[in-house]
Amino acid sequence: MGTATGNPLWGQPAILLVDDEPLQQRSLKRMLRGVDVFVASGAYEAIELIRDGLRPDLVLSDIRMAEGSGVDLMTWLRTEQPSLLERLVFMTGLGSDGAAMVRPFATMMKPLSEDNIKDVLSRAEQNAQI
Repeated sequence: MGTATGNPLWGQPAILLVDDEPLQQRSLKRMLRGVDVFVASGAYEAIELIRDGLRPDLVLSDIRMAEGSGVDLMTWLRTEQPSLLERLVFMTGLGSDGAAMVRPFATMMKPLSEDNIKDVLSRAEQNAQI
């Protein structure tokens, strides 16, 4: 497993979930069984987790949040942790307007479907091998 893994001792992919809606957090954690899910309520909390040493295999982030937006997180990653930038996937309930805000990054529409979750898990597993 690569050095970018958030939890190398347990040998399973790690996902950093960044969303300020508690119901969404609980729902996604349930759907993402089989991986380690670290939760942040906004970009600023996610940045602190990364500064403290978390190296997730995938960062799944909402776009609009009160405590730092997904765009704030993307900007910080670009300058401070560019290797994690390619592991960033956005989710939004804003439709095509939200997706346009973060092009060219992958964007999934809320609520996430079972196929979206399979894609997220597949991406995390692939990144864990790098």
